[in-house]
Amino acid sequence: KDAVLCLAYHADAVWSGSGDKTMRMWDYDGDSLMVCNDHQKTVTCLLRAGGALWSGSHDGTVRLWDDSGFNFKTIARSQAAISCLALVGDRVWAGCGG
Repeated sequence: KDAVLCLAYHADAVWSGSGDKTMRMWDYDGDSLMVCNDHQKTVTCLLRAGGALWSGSHDGTVRLWDDSGFNFKTIARSQAAISCLALVGDRVWAGCGG
C-alpha cells in the first residue's frame, strides 16, 4: 500500500488512486470493497464526469471506467505522465508532462 494521491465520489462509493498503481473503492466506514490493478504506474488523478469515472496515471494513460470498476476503455495515451484531469464544459482535459 502506498500514499493516496487522489479521491473521487462515484457510484455511491469513494474511490482512491495511489502510488502503488491501484484504484480502490471504499465504503463509508473506510473498508476497501474492490481493488483495480490495471494501471502500470502511479494513479495520479480521478474525475467523475458524464456519469463515469476517469483515471489518469504516470503510465501515460487516461481511462474511462464503467460502474462496476472492472471494465475500462483507454481514452488517451501519452509518452508523458498524466498529472491531472479537469472537466471543461462537456470535455475532459488531461495535463501531462515530465
